[in-house]
Amino acid sequence: GVLTWKEFGAVLNSPRLRNWLATLELESDDLVNLFNMIDDGDGEISLEDFLHGARHLRGPASSIALAEVMATARRTEAKAEALLMMLP
Repeated sequence: GVLTWKEFGAVLNSPRLRNWLATLELESDDLVNLFNMIDDGDGEISLEDFLHGARHLRGPASSIALAEVMATARRTEAKAEALLMMLP
């Protein structure tokens, strides 16, 4: 299924969601940030991606997860630099 920003906002302060967040040791701001990270700009994300991401927000980041993020950032930066070099 798909979760829209409007649907997400409607349940953000529900007691059921608050209990789930407490179980994961998260705050509602964490979920807002997660939604924004997953969203590609259309205001919708897959429910599966959201739940997967929320489960991984809990606890400290592992070294391998941080290394993966750093590698992705380096690749993205290299692609951006290559694109800039193509501009007149």
